[in-house]
Amino acid sequence: MPRHRLLASRSPACLHPRPPNFSQARSIRRRRQKDLDNGYEAHHFLVLAPDDELATRGAICEVQIATVAAHLFNELEHDISYKVHGHAVTDDEKRFLRSVLGSTRALDHMVDLLLAERARGEAKQTRLDDASELRVTLERQADRPLTGDFARLFRMLEAILEPLNAAALERLGTFRDIFERGGKLVTELGIDVDDVTCYALGILPDYVDEFAMMAGHWKGPISPLRRAIEQGVAKLRAGVMR
Repeated sequence: MPRHRLLASRSPACLHPRPPNFSQARSIRRRRQKDLDNGYEAHHFLVLAPDDELATRGAICEVQIATVAAHLFNELEHDISYKVHGHAVTDDEKRFLRSVLGSTRALDHMVDLLLAERARGEAKQTRLDDASELRVTLERQADRPLTGDFARLFRMLEAILEPLNAAALERLGTFRDIFERGGKLVTELGIDVDDVTCYALGILPDYVDEFAMMAGHWKGPISPLRRAIEQGVAKLRAGVMR
């Protein structure tokens, strides 16, 4: 069970007036308790109490943990079906309990979806630290392997995006749209390029001056990426001048 769903628990079954500090307890057995007949569901832990208190040292306690939704149903089902209140459970009560069970499981499912989406959103805010992380992020957006000089692309994007993360890349546009724009410019230039160069040309119209300056300062032999950027800059500037 994910940690964020451990939202409700029964009191530990320890024979001691004051429960021990379970932050230091050690789990010695874990099992998932699920009753298909009555709908009860929880995780049961047998834990060994910490040694910091003499009165509970060596005590083995059971801790029952469930989500808030499951805990609600478990308590209702226990009070209605398990305890004796002077009359048998009616068919309507059973029907209502089944409805509550379905609703609590649906709620758990929706909470899982919500928290997963939240986690994805938070992950998009994490700064990309190197070219390999950029590659993984772009390949996830493209849903396929990509080729090209990711080290150079990383330095280019790092210069124009602060911070450089998945969210910032998405603000540039979808990978498909960027790649289509780059492909059109590639066709106009009549050149063959790799994926990184096509991507760079796709965002070039918004960063003509920045990319022109960066490419002009690259040392060493003229790479295919630099040549494509210089040709793209020249074409875009000529189009603006006309």
